[in-house]
Amino acid sequence: MSEHSIDPVIEENDDDNSVHHHVARLSISVADEESNNERQKFLLTLRNQQNSSSNETLEGGGDGGADNDSDTSKELSKKEKSKKKNEMRRLKKRLKKQEILLNKVADLESAIAETDDSITTVPTKNSRGSKRRRSSVAQNVIVRKKKFLEAQPKFTVLGDLMKKATISSIRDLMLYSLTDMELKPRWCKLDNRRSVDKCVVVFLRGLTNKEFGMPPLKYTVDPLLISKYELNPYLNSFGDIFKEVIPMTSPGSNKCIYSTYSSLVSYTLSKKQKSSIQKENENRKIVLPDLYLKLDDLLFNNYPIHKDVEGATQEMINRTSDYKSTTDFNHEGSKTFALDCEMCRSEHDRVLARVSLTDFENNVIIDELIIPSAPIIDYLTQWSGITEEKIAQATTTVEEIQEKILSIVSSNDTLIGHSLESDLNILKLKHPKIVDTSICFDHPRGPPSKASLKMLMSSHLDTSIQMNFTGHDSVEDCISCMELVKLKIAKGYLFGKSYTMESIFKRISQNYKLIKKADGEKIPKSSVVIGYSAVKNFGHHEEQIQCQSDDEVIDKFIETQEKNDLIILKLRELEWFKGYSPNNLVESMELPADKNTMYEKVNERLMRIYENLAPNSILVVCSENGDTTEMLRLQELSKTFKYKVEKGENNIDIHVKDVSWTEETSEKLTQAIDVARDTLFLCALKPSRASSVTPEPSNSDES
Repeated sequence: MSEHSIDPVIEENDDDNSVHHHVARLSISVADEESNNERQKFLLTLRNQQNSSSNETLEGGGDGGADNDSDTSKELSKKEKSKKKNEMRRLKKRLKKQEILLNKVADLESAIAETDDSITTVPTKNSRGSKRRRSSVAQNVIVRKKKFLEAQPKFTVLGDLMKKATISSIRDLMLYSLTDMELKPRWCKLDNRRSVDKCVVVFLRGLTNKEFGMPPLKYTVDPLLISKYELNPYLNSFGDIFKEVIPMTSPGSNKCIYSTYSSLVSYTLSKKQKSSIQKENENRKIVLPDLYLKLDDLLFNNYPIHKDVEGATQEMINRTSDYKSTTDFNHEGSKTFALDCEMCRSEHDRVLARVSLTDFENNVIIDELIIPSAPIIDYLTQWSGITEEKIAQATTTVEEIQEKILSIVSSNDTLIGHSLESDLNILKLKHPKIVDTSICFDHPRGPPSKASLKMLMSSHLDTSIQMNFTGHDSVEDCISCMELVKLKIAKGYLFGKSYTMESIFKRISQNYKLIKKADGEKIPKSSVVIGYSAVKNFGHHEEQIQCQSDDEVIDKFIETQEKNDLIILKLRELEWFKGYSPNNLVESMELPADKNTMYEKVNERLMRIYENLAPNSILVVCSENGDTTEMLRLQELSKTFKYKVEKGENNIDIHVKDVSWTEETSEKLTQAIDVARDTLFLCALKPSRASSVTPEPSNSDES
């Protein structure tokens, strides 16, 4: 078989078997020189046959008319008329099938004409001016979809904006370019959006107006042209790739800033979508096993996998081979327990300090302080409630508390908690039947945000917990989790569910790529998030990858780009270099000694991203927050003020007011938060087959 041979065509049923056999032969040896003449001969015969059939049809119709007009002809019987009509239908059907065959052969010729490119097929039109149908050639490759490939996407940033951009501006562009949602961004224009290949969002904290030689952006609404200002020479790639800086306000309030990432990856459902979800589930009842986390939930939330979890593989179980597992045994009393732990911080990790276990009736089964397994450097008293005096009274080791829990809780019992994976991992225990209140109750903003236990108790049980300035109470937390689960079962599936927001990862996965498999199967779009955080997905619709440096983040981007449509990258080194947040994630990281070297690295990494970016892809760089240095300093001072504790009568801890915190200091914190929320982003479309950086012209304001 020749180099350009193609597998046999899978044909539709037809009475003319010889014609289809001929097409199959052509599909096998279409590149052979001898077959070329045969193919041309066959096409001529097929077209003549088509013309002959057309004439035959017209003549048949003419004769019928002559017979009707003739005074000497007899009236046709109903049977003869029916026979004529059936004959006409057969002829028309045959013409249609012959046209289809011609189109299929033309498809084969087009495929051979492609220069060793069996993946992409550019749509063309046949000689009759109608769109050709795709050949059903059985190939073991991915075939390009015809639609939307001829026209290229065009992206333009608009000027004279009505209001300042927010994180929803970027989210609207992502959804508009990657889904079928008619959610047109107001700050830009995107033509032929279906031709956009990918959308890549880079979070680059530490990038501010100063790097672009621009004044503060607090009162600026319209995009600013980079060419009009003095860009830092060590960041020249920003001027090559992007044309303008777009001022933005990051999410938050006058008291704090919110997670920009969390705000980006969820969107508000329409009234129709909300109504549909509510109608579908309004009468849905649940029982306790309905709340058990499935294998996917356990994996996505970093739970250790017990051997009794349905679908668990040996590899999953072996990842925590040093953990102990609950076993199946009979026992009297409660079969449902709530577990909560309190922890302190050592030099390198967290340290278990207190363990509480309650039963279904909220009786306390275990409540013990634990001897620290490593020296404690921070008791985290304002959250853990643990002090140096308290931990000095501990008499139980980690190993002893493990055995105690294993002797009480069977593998067939239910274990309830809030973000219970943290407790099980610090205890190094595995259990198969888990109910997690942070998962079965939604945050009002939807995923990936998770509601705190305090918020859930206040919202659903009108109860205030964790109000003590000396920290949390693990027994109180156990009882809260148990009561929430009881209420959930009583109220039904929809109780505690937020159907006002949805993950953009889920929405994107409901759309399909512009490529499909050879058998016609559609391929859903996919997303990946690459950063430093522990892999902790908030759904089943995106992959997450943990890295140890910015360079590794970009390496993973290059590695995973081909199969993903939305890619979110989190670069942190510039942020840590500037001190916008402490580096608590990678202790061994060595940052550059001076600012210019840091900028050179940022510049080089951006060019690596752009050079490896697929053509027709959108690139967004978002600084996420402004300068957070002063905000972090004042927030730390605020914590000291809120949680300052001294010994009162009978050696009881009491909260005392710190006079160093004044109204003036509070006002400074508000101003610092305002500065931290003053941020920016940049956006560009990489053109098709671009050999150099050639941004699209902009309509943004020249001033």
